[in-house]
Amino acid sequence: MKRIGKIVTAVGVVTALLAGCCLDSQDVYGYLAGALCIIGGFLGGAGYAICMLAEQRRTEVVIEMDKPDIVWIEIEGKKIAP
Repeated sequence: MKRIGKIVTAVGVVTALLAGCCLDSQDVYGYLAGALCIIGGFLGGAGYAICMLAEQRRTEVVIEMDKPDIVWIEIEGKKIAP
């Protein structure tokens, strides 16, 4: 999951940077480059959020694994039924 987040972040950042280089284009191409730059920024943010969620999920699993599942109670030499 973390790998996917890094890939999405990289694609978004590269898209935003390349579109940012074309912002001085004329007419409608400049607007399209601006929109693509904004979309790349959103992709970068979404990828970063995926990475953070994967890290939080990993820490929650580690915390849950530390808790004992079974508690053993030893009863020696005592009668349970009369």
